[in-house]
Amino acid sequence: MCGLAGEFNYGSAPTPDVEVWRRIVERMHRRGPDAIDIWADGHHALLGSTRLAVMDPSGCATLPLKSGDGRYVLAYNGEIYDFADMRDRLTRRGWVFRTRSDSEVVLAALATWGVDVLPQFNGMFALGFYDTQARSLLLARDVSGIKPLYAFEHAAGVLFGSELDGLLLHPGMRGSAVERESIEMYLRLGHIPAPHGLVRGASMLEPGTWRRYAVGRVLERGRYFAFPSSGESLLRGAEADEAIEVALSNAVRRHLVSDVPVGVLLSGGVDSPLVAGLAASEHSGISTFTVGTDDLRLDESETAAAFARAFGTSHHTVSMNATDAVGLVAEVLDATCEPMADEGMFPALAVARLASQEVTVVLTGDGSDELFMGYVQRQLPMLGVPWDGHYGETYLRYHNDFARGDFARLFPNTAWWPQGVSPYDNVRSGMPMDWMRKTEFDAYLPFILLKADRSSMYHSLEVRVPFLDQEVIRVALRIDPSHLLDAGTGLGKLPLRRLLRRLSGLDTPGKRGFTVPMDDWIRGPLREVTYHALHSLRGLEEVEVDRDEVGKLFARHCTGQVDAGMALWRLVLLDLWFGKVHDIRAAIGRP
Repeated sequence: MCGLAGEFNYGSAPTPDVEVWRRIVERMHRRGPDAIDIWADGHHALLGSTRLAVMDPSGCATLPLKSGDGRYVLAYNGEIYDFADMRDRLTRRGWVFRTRSDSEVVLAALATWGVDVLPQFNGMFALGFYDTQARSLLLARDVSGIKPLYAFEHAAGVLFGSELDGLLLHPGMRGSAVERESIEMYLRLGHIPAPHGLVRGASMLEPGTWRRYAVGRVLERGRYFAFPSSGESLLRGAEADEAIEVALSNAVRRHLVSDVPVGVLLSGGVDSPLVAGLAASEHSGISTFTVGTDDLRLDESETAAAFARAFGTSHHTVSMNATDAVGLVAEVLDATCEPMADEGMFPALAVARLASQEVTVVLTGDGSDELFMGYVQRQLPMLGVPWDGHYGETYLRYHNDFARGDFARLFPNTAWWPQGVSPYDNVRSGMPMDWMRKTEFDAYLPFILLKADRSSMYHSLEVRVPFLDQEVIRVALRIDPSHLLDAGTGLGKLPLRRLLRRLSGLDTPGKRGFTVPMDDWIRGPLREVTYHALHSLRGLEEVEVDRDEVGKLFARHCTGQVDAGMALWRLVLLDLWFGKVHDIRAAIGRP
């Protein structure tokens, strides 16, 4: 697991400045504390990497990785879980490998087959691949968006990297205007979804896409994966349950392959306990990690501990309470490489810190809700909604309280639902359940994965996601959606629940996940930081905001008239994040 950054110019820009890029790459040291290196061709291209050694910890696999003949250079962040089979295929074609890493297999595969091999990479990745002979750079991202990758395109070329705030330090981004539409998107959703970008010219590559740049101002874009509708041959009953168990067991087995210790982040829900149970059946002595809170309404630590006892794992728990909130804000802000307001960052960072003391890799249950209809609180009501042009807007309102009143008062001249800019406004085709799964996968899942990446990599911890293994995705799309939901009980993911019960002998309560009582925290320990941020509101210069209404909302929240913690935190985080970027730039003497 690593961080990557770099630059490519078409030939008219100055040679990439190695020292500037060294500062940018060194800011990513948490993503890869084991090695930092930079490669440059002296004119068109520069690639930088940090490395967290997981496969082949020897220094031979240090990134950027160069081919034996020096033609190809790879900066890479990720893991490919079936790389051994691909390595054998390449060996038979005459490729001589110098390391045991999956990174070298990725390099060799791209050199041999080009972009056509991207769909065969079963894993997570973001990469920059440079061909010194063709003078071309390839950027690509995995099918689910597990690993982030930003690109800033300008007239002379492109800057790219794992972290946006680092790229903002480059002189080429000096004076870049904030993109109003992106800020508005953040205000609605709490994050900026791909392909939108915070500043003009910058964007996050969408999952399952690639871009290629070449001397002569050549720019190509392609998509190698799109979330499909359910297959024609739908699975139901025992056949469906068996197919899910086989696929998930295979995926967990693949994701356990590592040269360093592996554990599981364990909640009290369905998904991570299922991953933990399957992992424990493969390896004895698996470690599990959970986070608890003093708010019993949200605490899942006892349920998680019960699953750990059932599976015989070595279990670890960290407790978090209101007194930790102020100290954690700085950590949340430091880990947040772009505006991203989610209270789940607090417990995610806490449990990642705990896990990193024992292991280097953890498995999680992310991706299950999107594939197996886990968001029943908004999915079941939608089954009775007319299938019309407002479907996406209606759907989003089911899980966004901000949309139901406060938004219009705080931002009077900003439309809540501008058609054509939200990822929830996708093509309405097929059946409603198909549309919902596609929407969750394309629009909501990347945000969940970004949170996991930021919180884990901040503590130099690699997160792996077995539910997003390609075999599991293929099986999930063959399951009849009606086999996943029970409208009577209001439960989803029914096959997973049955499998978990069989493995553990336990039932699980309703879904909560790792979270904190943000409403109470803003009334209590975070009240002062919220007050100051709301009087500043940096980042909103391009958006008309009614400051009086902001103050009124804060006052009503503090007196308990309303619960607006998440809406207020959205504004607070934006202000603090823009303050962070200003301080970083000032420290190195750049506006």
